Amino acid sequence: MIQRLLYRNETSFANKIRKSLHLFSEEANILLENGFSQVTDQYIAAPSCDD
Repeated sequence: MIQRLLYRNETSFANKIRKSLHLFSEEANILLENGFSQVTDQYIAAPSCDD
């Protein structure tokens, strides 16, 4: 009985960690995509030095 309760607590804790990691990775991907697009936009908009 106690082992079953402990197992249930551990799995719910692991699921919470998994969900928060998933949310974190989604936010990190969004930040990376936004940052990358801003950097590429600046690179494209920068005047060329080949003159």
